[in-house]
Amino acid sequence: MKFTALLLATSVLAAPVLAQTSDHTERDRSSRNPVHGETTDEVVISAPGLERLDLLAGTSVITGDELVRDIRGQIGESLTQVPGVSATSFSPGASRPVLRGFQGERVRVLTDGLGTLDVSNTSTDHAVSIEPLTAERIEVLRGPAVLLFGSQAIGGAVNVLDRRIPRAVPENGFHVDAIGAYGSAADERGGGAAVDFAITPQIVAHIDGSYRKSDDLRVGGYVLSDPLRAEQLEIAAEEADEGHLDEAAEALENANRRGLLPNSGTRTYTLGGGLALINDGGSLGFSAGYM
Repeated sequence: MKFTALLLATSVLAAPVLAQTSDHTERDRSSRNPVHGETTDEVVISAPGLERLDLLAGTSVITGDELVRDIRGQIGESLTQVPGVSATSFSPGASRPVLRGFQGERVRVLTDGLGTLDVSNTSTDHAVSIEPLTAERIEVLRGPAVLLFGSQAIGGAVNVLDRRIPRAVPENGFHVDAIGAYGSAADERGGGAAVDFAITPQIVAHIDGSYRKSDDLRVGGYVLSDPLRAEQLEIAAEEADEGHLDEAAEALENANRRGLLPNSGTRTYTLGGGLALINDGGSLGFSAGYM
């Protein structure tokens, strides 16, 4: 009996040793390189900043208080505080973004990812049909992200997101936004308001409107630049020598014009609305606007 008990104890103690040896063998085989027969160690690298890769793509986002502070009459003027962005300055009513020196067809201006359907890309004297007062978020895209909107916009793209198609049911079923603005250079005054209200727990309506008016732009010194003034003075002298006194007087008047930029006053007003069906599976809506 003693011999049997000792044999059983030996068997019980040996079993874990054999199992442990088998586990080590399997791990060695799994970690062995099939080509060189060498073992490799697993290396884990943690990079918590990868979710901010949008910084490397050259994307700037203007929203909230920053958007309210920088809002202007045109979308181009509203983005002049963003690094790498300037604007055309034909008049207070026509201003388009210039990204890294590119403008016109080389810079796409979008509303909720769609084209603005205007002719502002053909000439600087045409306004962009976007009302900045109703914007909720403005994205300035540069680099590879611009390929999402076509290969033509090599300078970049500006995407304006508004709330004309509601994306969420407002708290307490009602939400109002209002803003006013004043510019002293052209006595520019304007204001806008937007209202979101829930018709049913899943249907939300939106109404917005704005009005803006400016007088002729006041400038310091002469209206024309020095090269243009010299050209007008030369024309005036030539016309006077040829006896064309009326043409000479007109050229001289243009050269000496100062204080106010003529025909630069503007007046714009917009009205828009939208309706959306919002539920847990997504949303469906439409909008319409008049400018």
